[in-house]
Amino acid sequence: MEAAEGNIRKLLQQMERADHRKARFRTVISLILDGKEYRFEGIVDGHIAREKKGTEGFGYDPVFVPDGHDRSFAQMDLDLKTA
Repeated sequence: MEAAEGNIRKLLQQMERADHRKARFRTVISLILDGKEYRFEGIVDGHIAREKKGTEGFGYDPVFVPDGHDRSFAQMDLDLKTA
């Protein structure tokens, strides 16, 4: 079993009866160019779905639904997801 799959299964089991499902996707990237460090951060607020949906993406994409959308990251095409 893939590690991400096991983590998703564990997350959904632990949250099975939870009403509070708010979540945040956060990505931090550091780039060193010509000896200078640049940091970039992306944050998307949303919630954890009650079941996996979609096949695209990786990690928790099948259970993360961003605010303002009714589809998981794994159901979105790449252009919408990265917007």
